[in-house]
Amino acid sequence: MPAIPPEIVLFPKWFWFNIYEISSWSRAILVPLSICYAKKPFKKIPEELGVEELFVGGRDKSRMHLRLGQEAILLAQLFPLARPLDPLV
Repeated sequence: MPAIPPEIVLFPKWFWFNIYEISSWSRAILVPLSICYAKKPFKKIPEELGVEELFVGGRDKSRMHLRLGQEAILLAQLFPLARPLDPLV
């Protein structure tokens, strides 16, 4: 959700951010989402309806880390070497 307060519709037309200068389809999305953000709805999900079935053996027993291949390790070693070239780019 966008972190935009719904009070933005109260800004005057001369203000640097004017809701009426935004396209109509953007306004139709932005205003309702900003109202939802202001209300901050929350729904507690029961444990039996969670996402535990997505993890083999359960979430506690799953290994949630990436295994880097040789290509990723090589890229990680090359990026620090490219740091001095930043001003040139």
